[in-house]
Amino acid sequence: MSLGDVLFSKGELPKDANMYFLCAGQMQYIMDHEVTSANIGVWLAEPALWTRWVHSGTMMAHNDVRLCTLNGQQFQEIVTQYENSLSFSPSAYAEEFVRIMNARVARGEQVTDMPMPLDEPVQEMAGRQSIMRMLENEGTLGGRLRALVTLKRSQSTHSCVSSAVQ
Repeated sequence: MSLGDVLFSKGELPKDANMYFLCAGQMQYIMDHEVTSANIGVWLAEPALWTRWVHSGTMMAHNDVRLCTLNGQQFQEIVTQYENSLSFSPSAYAEEFVRIMNARVARGEQVTDMPMPLDEPVQEMAGRQSIMRMLENEGTLGGRLRALVTLKRSQSTHSCVSSAVQ
C-alpha cells in the first residue's frame, strides 16, 4: 500500500473477514477524530476472525507499507480441525475473546480494530498468547497457518503466498 491508501473504513462490514499484520511502514487508525499510529509488528482487525465485525475506525497508510493478511475463512477451516487439541481450543479462544470485548463495552470502553491493550488480566490474555505461540510454531498447524499469510507488496500488483514448507 502507498501513502494515503485506505485498508478499511469506519462502518465497513468486511466482505472477507481478514486479520492483518503490519510488516513494514506505518499506518494511522482514525476513530472518532483521534489518530493512533500502527507500527511494524502490530496486528489489525483480529475481531473479524472471531465474530461478525464492522470496522470501528479507518485504517490508512501513513507511508509505503507491506501487510500480511490472514484470510479468516481459511483460518477457521484449519483451526476447527484442531478443536480437540490440548494446547489450543479455537472455540474457547473465540468465546473468551468475545467475552472480553463485551466486558469492555459494558465498562463503557471502545472496542477497535487495533490490538486489545496488553494490560488485560493474565487469565484473559492466556488465549491470545496461545494463538500467537500457535502461529509461531514449526508444527503442522503453525505451518498451515503461515501458508495463509499473503504478503501484499506495495511496489507490485501481485501477491505471493508464503509456502508452508520451511
